[in-house]
Amino acid sequence: KVQKKYADPKTITARHERNFMAELLDEILAAVENFGSRQVLGADELSFLERAIEFMIDLLDQLPTRRFFRPLLVDKHFVVRFRGSKLAQLPEARLVNQL
Repeated sequence: KVQKKYADPKTITARHERNFMAELLDEILAAVENFGSRQVLGADELSFLERAIEFMIDLLDQLPTRRFFRPLLVDKHFVVRFRGSKLAQLPEARLVNQL
């Protein structure tokens, strides 16, 4: 029943609700790949990535959202793509790697 309800969203709002977290993860991963191509990372960019990862950790810590969010993280290969990015080797990203 649940799958039928969300199989084909009828409005833009319903489509946005269904795809919000997946699109947010895609944007964060795209930012990680873009930032990794640079040699120097700005403080704002690094802060954005740290806050995004803290947000992901907070969502995983909460039981109601963990059930739905963890499979999405696994499906997007979030940890693998993040650790394999060039950003992970930058010395400024030490705190990001610890998270």
